[in-house]
Amino acid sequence: MRRQLELHPVYDSMLIAGSMLVLGYLALNIFNPNTLFPAYIFALPPLIYFFKQSKQKTFFSKGVATIAGAALLLNVFPTGINYLTYYKYLSINFNKTLNFMVKDISSRYPRQRANIFLDAVDPNAGIASYFIFTEFLQYKKLSWQQFDFKSNVKIKDDASYLANNFLSRQPFTIFKGDKTFEISKGDYLIITPDSVTKNITGSYIQSLGQDYDLIFKTKSPLAFPDLNLKTLAKYILAKRLTTEQKKEGLMINENLTQSPDYYIFVKR
Repeated sequence: MRRQLELHPVYDSMLIAGSMLVLGYLALNIFNPNTLFPAYIFALPPLIYFFKQSKQKTFFSKGVATIAGAALLLNVFPTGINYLTYYKYLSINFNKTLNFMVKDISSRYPRQRANIFLDAVDPNAGIASYFIFTEFLQYKKLSWQQFDFKSNVKIKDDASYLANNFLSRQPFTIFKGDKTFEISKGDYLIITPDSVTKNITGSYIQSLGQDYDLIFKTKSPLAFPDLNLKTLAKYILAKRLTTEQKKEGLMINENLTQSPDYYIFVKR
């Protein structure tokens, strides 16, 4: 179809730019859904223009256009809206959570060290989550002597030697080994956007009320859930996998909707 039309100084240049972006990401082995966003900006306008200008629209070209349009409507656009709303709320909710934690730990545990657990966060695969929490709580003027991070999640993935060597010098239990701990009375349990070893649903959060008190949660009223073709595939896969297969790591991220909200519970 493109060969039937004359060269266009703007749209052909945009097609070349979009193609080079994609090739660059492939060559660098970079994969992230939002990294290809500039390629869509460069490629979509010329594709639509050349398709409209074509006088001979074959069955193949119409089929390709239909499939591409369906992919945009069912996958690209919903994913884009999800990322826009997710990152709009994420840093705001994180700071609200930190501010609450600093105040609550200071008042609830003035003379002892509080234990904090991140629900459904693998200590190795999600090691960055623990590190970020420890760093920012200290940045908020909460001494490391006032809190400690532990985990009740069995490790699935191996962390790198460099990460272990660096973090082992940090004064927190989570970085000292792969030992798991039971959550005791008075311990904090935090559900984060990085809680991926479970499917965090409303019913799951409600079920925690049997043993925990919900003392804080953020609200993201305009957040758009992660509803796309990938989520559908994960939902079907989650229904077919057994508990043993999930434990073996066949499905790393079980959290389907990826909410940007935080929930803080205290064990009764």
